[in-house]
Amino acid sequence: MGGLGATWTWLRWDVRRRWRSLAAIAVLTAVAGAVVLTAAAATHRGATAPDRLEAVTRPADAFVLANTPDFDWQAVRDLPYVTALAELAITDPLAIVGDYSPDVVTYPPVGADDLFTVERPVVLEGRMLDPDDVHEVVVTPQFLSEYGDQVGDHLTLALPAPYEVNYDNLPADRLHGPHVDVQIVGAIRSPWNYDLPGRHGVVIVSPAIAATYPENVLGPEDAKRPGLRSAVNAQVRLDHGAADIPRLRSDLERLTGRSDVDVWDIDVVDRIGRHRIGFESACLAAFCAAAVLAALFVIGQAISRHIAYGAAELPTALALGATPSRLVLTVCVGPLLAVGAGLLAAVGAAVAASPWFPIGSAALVEPDPGVDVDPAVLGGGAALLLLVAAALAVLAGWRALLAARSRAQARRSRVATAAANAGLPVPVSLGTRFALEPGAGRSAVPVRPALVGAVLGLLGATGAIVFDGAIADAVDDPERFGQTEQAVSFVGYGNTDYDPKDVVLHTAEKFSYMSGVASSLSSVATEPDGSGSVQLFSYDGVYRAVVLDGRMPETAGEVALAPDSLDALGVQVGDTVELTGDHASVGLEVVGEALMPEAGGTNSYHDGGWVTDDGWHRLFEKFLFRCLLYTTDGSVPPDQALAKIQHDVAAALPNLAKQGLTVDGPDLADRRSSLQQVRDLPRVLGLFLGLLSVGALGHALTLAVRRRSRDVAVMRALGLTPGQTRLVVTTQATVMMLVGLAVGIPLGVAAGRSLWRPVATYTPLQYAAPFPLTALLLLVPGALLLGVLLAALPAHGAARTPAATVLRTE
Repeated sequence: MGGLGATWTWLRWDVRRRWRSLAAIAVLTAVAGAVVLTAAAATHRGATAPDRLEAVTRPADAFVLANTPDFDWQAVRDLPYVTALAELAITDPLAIVGDYSPDVVTYPPVGADDLFTVERPVVLEGRMLDPDDVHEVVVTPQFLSEYGDQVGDHLTLALPAPYEVNYDNLPADRLHGPHVDVQIVGAIRSPWNYDLPGRHGVVIVSPAIAATYPENVLGPEDAKRPGLRSAVNAQVRLDHGAADIPRLRSDLERLTGRSDVDVWDIDVVDRIGRHRIGFESACLAAFCAAAVLAALFVIGQAISRHIAYGAAELPTALALGATPSRLVLTVCVGPLLAVGAGLLAAVGAAVAASPWFPIGSAALVEPDPGVDVDPAVLGGGAALLLLVAAALAVLAGWRALLAARSRAQARRSRVATAAANAGLPVPVSLGTRFALEPGAGRSAVPVRPALVGAVLGLLGATGAIVFDGAIADAVDDPERFGQTEQAVSFVGYGNTDYDPKDVVLHTAEKFSYMSGVASSLSSVATEPDGSGSVQLFSYDGVYRAVVLDGRMPETAGEVALAPDSLDALGVQVGDTVELTGDHASVGLEVVGEALMPEAGGTNSYHDGGWVTDDGWHRLFEKFLFRCLLYTTDGSVPPDQALAKIQHDVAAALPNLAKQGLTVDGPDLADRRSSLQQVRDLPRVLGLFLGLLSVGALGHALTLAVRRRSRDVAVMRALGLTPGQTRLVVTTQATVMMLVGLAVGIPLGVAAGRSLWRPVATYTPLQYAAPFPLTALLLLVPGALLLGVLLAALPAHGAARTPAATVLRTE
């Protein structure tokens, strides 16, 4: 009881005499803890968002791309392991009248399975649409935020005329079909119908639209020309998920006699999105880790100072019979109670901030936006911070006790000694000593934490600059994504060329600014056991592909595969893969990893493969798509190339343009927006570490002036002028910044490149080592100027301190 009584007595004395210090510890803990716990909860919430969305919906396991109209989907439904199937009409030109993007209406469902038996969405606002009512639609949340509409508002849906159903994304004023008044009845989200970064959201129409206006959705029944009928593809749920996909591929070939029916494994399709979310979560976790270190640094320093200031009473308590361990625990009680109070406030702040999270791509798939209480993260995080704070407090108590019993010798810096021996001016050598030597006893200053803070701050700033430069390079250069062409035209579909295809090719080749027009056939090949498939393009040597590893194919027995296709087929450069087309099975050596043009209709730039013309014809007799890839010689500005090609093709071939020949450019908006999503976190991390650097340096300068006032006063008495006194503090700040620059910039460049490489791999895109020289050169004078500015106030205070008063007090 005596021990508890002594602790209580000390605590009352501590609170009464130094309540401001305890309040400061509580406030610092609340602020730092709120940052840490909020970041930790946001990291966990973002990382789990895709799985939580799938858990409350009925996501598809596969997407089957028959890419033909009038496909017999009932035979697929009847397969015993197919749980559900939802048909989608691959019709582009459904549009909303008004100031809306032409592609804002997504593929219309055919039948009532989509949104109900497959991809049943989470309703975030309003209600689900009626599948039998043509006048109801649902939208994704980003549509509402992009266009300012609300649930309950009415829109006008423009349908194409039957002959327009396969024109690419015509605006509403160029569609000649019926107009339908529709009402937004809900905002929804599912693993298929979710928003992409940088996009405008989508409108999902009722299945009743296709049932009521079949020719305006599927095209004319008596269409003669290929391409006038819409293809119908399907989302499929399987009994055993992705494990049933090889069986599905095999059965599709048996049912149709076709080997080119592509089957997307939705998990593979989602890979990029999950990697993007995973990387953003990793960045947020890194920010959280940095915040933890900063929090422990700030809180530990505050606790250490509080306990050290009471160290004068420790020898007296020891003389009265207190044991060292009891004494250490006693002096820790006040600070730990303050830390506990701060952590309670931090938990409340983290819960209050939860509606703003998750951020980035994870926010677009979060199934339950709003307030979120995560007991495991918040409770466990707060308990862990309290335990670490207790360990820091005990350590500070023992150090204070040892310091009270003995006098430590000041550690000398070799650099400071060398500066003094070199005959440098006294203010410079004295400032160097203040920057690098901690001192001892009452004049001790936390020099090492300040130097570490300067290094971390400049490391963070440099890493953020390097990473930002890499993103700027990728966003501005489509070739990083493999898109070396400026435009694409489709001139054949379903093994039928749109006549006359050669006219388009030869006409474009005559444009003076054109460096080449490549003609490429594509179709889908599968592995013999049906476990994987890949869309292969014929390569005629004209198109300039972006190769990530190895080389392009040169003989009929070689193939270059895109990153996702390498993963899907389980091979790497140097392996041999056997692929089956509609003509033969061929063993192909994988000679390269290359990016693809987004010109296959069903592929992205990171999946697919290249084979030579001879290699393609060994595999296939029939093509799925034939496309022309236009590449300019650079004489036309990149941002004007597409418009010029479109204008010149339409002017040279007006009849074909009227018949639906289109010239389109690569669409990389979502890839670029994805990079923008991860751009902010390194910036925030760099800013956070920069603020840590400013705080550590400012604290060290202020503390040095106060604790080393006797040293300055002695030098003032020996003739140091006020201007020279200011130079001492300015030199101290400059030396600390120079240490930070010397160590932080090389580490920051390495960190920025190390951070960028996995982003380039996950995106994926062509990696180029970033080195934004101009920004890094500006960082050096900027950091030195910041040091001078931070030194200004402490230097002014040091110059105004009366030397006689300080020495008399001493």
